[in-house]
Amino acid sequence: MRSPKRRIDPGVIRRLLRQPYRFQFFQAVRLLQIQFARQGRAQGDANGGVHGAANGVANRAVNGAVNGAVNGNAIARVADTPEHQLATRVRFPNALSLSFPASEIVQIEAGSFAKEALDSDAGFAEALAQRPLDDVAVTPAFFGMLGGQGALPLHYTEVVAERETMRRDGAARAFFDIFSNRAAALFYLAWKKYRLPFQHEVDRTRHYLPLLLSLAGVADAGVRRGLRETPGTIHDEAVAGYATAVRHRPMSASYLQQVLSDYFRVPFRVEQFVGGWYRVPPSQWSRLGGVNNVLGATALAGQRVWQRDLRVRVWIGPLARDQYRAFLPGAEGALALRKMLTVLGGATLEYEVKPILRRQDVTGSQLGAAGSGHVGWDTFLVSRPATQDRSDAHYTLSPIH
Repeated sequence: MRSPKRRIDPGVIRRLLRQPYRFQFFQAVRLLQIQFARQGRAQGDANGGVHGAANGVANRAVNGAVNGAVNGNAIARVADTPEHQLATRVRFPNALSLSFPASEIVQIEAGSFAKEALDSDAGFAEALAQRPLDDVAVTPAFFGMLGGQGALPLHYTEVVAERETMRRDGAARAFFDIFSNRAAALFYLAWKKYRLPFQHEVDRTRHYLPLLLSLAGVADAGVRRGLRETPGTIHDEAVAGYATAVRHRPMSASYLQQVLSDYFRVPFRVEQFVGGWYRVPPSQWSRLGGVNNVLGATALAGQRVWQRDLRVRVWIGPLARDQYRAFLPGAEGALALRKMLTVLGGATLEYEVKPILRRQDVTGSQLGAAGSGHVGWDTFLVSRPATQDRSDAHYTLSPIH
């Protein structure tokens, strides 16, 4: 059975801080990163503003006030990255215990919160509202320079533990923390690097989304801008979600109707090999005395030719009236459909669109009535309730070149 989607509320973070032994190392750091991302850019904007103001004072004397704002924004963007948050908000000190570790984490300390704030969910939520979570120390039991699982010989741990216990001197341990802190952070980042769902949780626009757009073949900023900012908006996340379908060539009819039905949330049916007359360019007409005029092979009689490999018919519905009007020519749904067909099917086909109006919404026309539609499109000359769906209207969509 599929597990339900659970949100990470303050109770989970409180349990992590109170009972770290119940969590795995990667899970604990991941939860902390999600919490930092949800706290927003408060700390990053503050740091960017301070540095931007300082840089602005220095740069105004040389290059003017613009450089200060640019440098401040750049610093703020760096402060927003998950890597920067991991390096500045989470520490990984060494463990000094020589006993067998019962869990992956020895302890987690949040210096900005009193222990009383962890007694209840309400108290912890109130503490989070007053001051965001910051400066968290995660002590791993399986990784580091010291401890029973450390990289150094055990007598180093004994010496450091003795100095802390007998002399109250933490300098030696702090020195080893310099190396283990960065190593543990890189260890976590290496674990997360190729786990794209975890990257999507905290950094979906800088790493995860560009990767999927590149796989879909629409990494160019101009192409994405055309899909996103013109009528019939197709967002980057939508294209990335169908990256596999976009790269699937040739696109089968069943696959195309499945993707369109999933995106627009209405029934689609794709009919292949729809015939049509196509005009032949004058330069390719067959003329007496010309070359390559072979009867039954290359010679043509007339100025047009019947072909069944250039057109696809797309049936939409049955639809309610509001949904039906959204797919009429020039409407938002029709414009979005044109973009999706271009992205999914390419620019080599043309599409005949036939929206289907369900029989419950087939109504007659009335002169002067408010909200009356167009006869033959969404309004019909009828004298009794309809007994079947109507698919009289159809139009052709040419792909975007």
